[in-house]
Amino acid sequence: VAHEVKDVSRDPVSEGIERVVGLEHLTPLDIHIRSWGNIEDETTFTRKFKKGQILFGKRRAYQRKAALAEFDGICSGDILVLEANEEKIEPDLLPFLMHSEGFFKWAVSTSAGSLSPRTKFKDLAEYKFHLPSRPVQKKIAELLWATDDTREKYLTAIEQSYISLQSVYQEKYQNEKAEVTTLEKLADINPTLSDDENKTTGNVDFIPMEAVSEDGEITLGQQKDFQTFRNSLTNFKNGDVIFAKITPCMENGKGAIVEGVKSPLALGSTEFHVLRPYLKSDLHYIYYLTKLPFFRKLAERHMTGSAGQKRVPTDFLRNYKLKAPNPESRKNLGVFCHKIWQEKKRCEMQLEITVAMRSAILNSLS
Repeated sequence: VAHEVKDVSRDPVSEGIERVVGLEHLTPLDIHIRSWGNIEDETTFTRKFKKGQILFGKRRAYQRKAALAEFDGICSGDILVLEANEEKIEPDLLPFLMHSEGFFKWAVSTSAGSLSPRTKFKDLAEYKFHLPSRPVQKKIAELLWATDDTREKYLTAIEQSYISLQSVYQEKYQNEKAEVTTLEKLADINPTLSDDENKTTGNVDFIPMEAVSEDGEITLGQQKDFQTFRNSLTNFKNGDVIFAKITPCMENGKGAIVEGVKSPLALGSTEFHVLRPYLKSDLHYIYYLTKLPFFRKLAERHMTGSAGQKRVPTDFLRNYKLKAPNPESRKNLGVFCHKIWQEKKRCEMQLEITVAMRSAILNSLS
């Protein structure tokens, strides 16, 4: 149903080719090419591809990189350029077929090499699958492209939610007339235990880093004895904001509003910073500030420590400067941001359903 294309270009500029695609430009399980290099930059690549052909990452096939070219270009030698045999298969179906679980398993099983395993087209060509009649192929392809269109819309909506959150913080609610304040004036950063809290006994909820999602969800279920671990773990309670301080958890967005804890206090990973708003109405305002890309990018630049063990220091949070609006405006902003975030989560759930639907269709061909 497909053949390998081995066209080369020794002078791509004279051919009007402008884009270069390396393995790093292909995203796992994404049928679209979203980034590329410029042909004006020096490149040793000579493999040529055309719009409508498929680029498959033959090196480390377990990364699941296969995309449909939507433009002409030059690509890495670690990328196979494939083209549909139109008399055998609906061309619009082939790129999805190469995203099926069965195909990727075959690609991995035919790879050779230890540090950088590669597969070959002659091995991929032996992959067997169920190929329905041409009219059914066309229907399946139409359905798969419809799910892809839906997926793209949800991805756009999710990306837009971050843009919306950031814009309202930076533009709509940054009061130019307000005095510059610091985050530590809005929240107690890593608060110490009070005398009464120090007397807490028995088992309390324990929240390790892996129990906090990048989307702000906390999975409860573990417990630890408070007196045994109060000085060696982080302490927090309902209504606090926890913020992952270690790489890569911080960059990935780990953090949450603590809620649902049944004990007066909870214990958690030492890799969390705790922000306890002085005003309860500031809870969402502070939490969504910590979720913003620009906030985390700035936090990343202030990290200290060695590679792989870098952490955001407490002073970054304490000294973070902002022009905060009045308490009522901060409350309204928090409510508004929460609505945006809930819509983002709804889109993410729908995205998962769409992806699962596509996988089910593809797996029926395996």
